[in-house]
Amino acid sequence: MMDQDFSNLFQNLLEREENVTVINTYQWLTIANASRILGVGDGTITLQVARHQTICLQLDKKCLIKGTSFTETISARVFALDFKANVVILTDLSHTRPYINRRKNVRVPVTEKIEVVFPDKPNAYGRLLDISHEGLGVNVNRASYSSNFFGMGKEISLGIMLPLGNSAAYKPILMKGMVRNIFYTDGDYFFRLGVRLFPQKGMMQAISRYIMLRELEMIKELESLGLEYARQDQ
Repeated sequence: MMDQDFSNLFQNLLEREENVTVINTYQWLTIANASRILGVGDGTITLQVARHQTICLQLDKKCLIKGTSFTETISARVFALDFKANVVILTDLSHTRPYINRRKNVRVPVTEKIEVVFPDKPNAYGRLLDISHEGLGVNVNRASYSSNFFGMGKEISLGIMLPLGNSAAYKPILMKGMVRNIFYTDGDYFFRLGVRLFPQKGMMQAISRYIMLRELEMIKELESLGLEYARQDQ
């Protein structure tokens, strides 16, 4: 049975016709949409949710809920889901610490093979692993690695060919940053560097563009999953 405090909270929201925000993640992308409360039952709440949220709920079987009047984030488990109507019944509500996007800027995994060069060390090369507005991860070949150049706290310059919309056109972006951590991977064949980036206007615009394109890819994947679920539901 749902805690009486939760029952009262959602009943008051229902009477005031106040929406809540349902939150899921698809891979690294946060999916958060306003959702209408349809009913409060014995240990459950029923919500009308957005289509992308429905797909995520089908995948995750759980979600987070936030509201303008909430003092804490609420977690919940999917009890039942009407995929066609985009209606979910949630149960097992509890207060929780938000686990989604604790970083100020989410690190976006890089799926393409994107080479990283180092203008101040021409014989070194690497591969981009992930990127955000604040930093990036890069694998550096062991033969290229030098603690004098890539050591902890060292300031470095990087040249990255980010794909920014046209798969045939890669725009070289020069970035500057500081090595914040070093890990050994793949049997020590690669060094994984965590680099904190120094803000630069052109660089930030390029990163924003790349992240936006990756987000669109994730949304298309979600929509494809939605079509597949809809076919199975027929």
